[in-house]
Amino acid sequence: MSGRPLPGGGDGDQPVVRLRAFVAVPVPPAKALATFLAAAREAMPGFRWVEPQNLHLTLRFLGYLDETTVARLITELSGLRAQPFELGVSELGIFGGSGLARVVWLGVRRGAQPLIELAAQVEDVCRRVGLPPADRQFRAHVTLARARDRRGAPLGELPPVPAIRPWPVREVVLFQSRPRASGANYLPIFSLPLRVPQPRRSQRASSAPAKA
Repeated sequence: MSGRPLPGGGDGDQPVVRLRAFVAVPVPPAKALATFLAAAREAMPGFRWVEPQNLHLTLRFLGYLDETTVARLITELSGLRAQPFELGVSELGIFGGSGLARVVWLGVRRGAQPLIELAAQVEDVCRRVGLPPADRQFRAHVTLARARDRRGAPLGELPPVPAIRPWPVREVVLFQSRPRASGANYLPIFSLPLRVPQPRRSQRASSAPAKA
């Protein structure tokens, strides 16, 4: 299984010395979710709400990487073995405490086990290229917003979360995160298609003489 390089690794002829990166499953645009995020942004300005085109489910945050590590990471990611699966999201959740929310997210109600297995494979890849172990246990969720204050902010009443139909997950993407005044922009560096493994024919079956 091999992936394909995608634009976003550099600007023109200028090489990228270090870049902030993560491995994730993209979330396809959904009009209902985009409408919810626009309403939430207006209702809760104390949070930075993710743009619909930037929604994703992080498998592993990588931090700042040099070009050599990125190249090795791409090579190792090409060896991942996983089948496409369906992903469905559920109710809102928050990270935070003492009445303050630091992160607002959507939980996963379908596809949790394949995500856990994918995250474990990505973690193994990270260790093979020399990255330190993840600093927290993988928990499948789609981040919708982060509080502007690092301590968190009160989360008031939000619009109802729309029902979102499950969608097929067909790729894992290595993203670069570029900071902007309005929030980070995520650019794909490498995309790895998920494909159903082809069954292997046994040598005995292939060498058996055909019956007349």
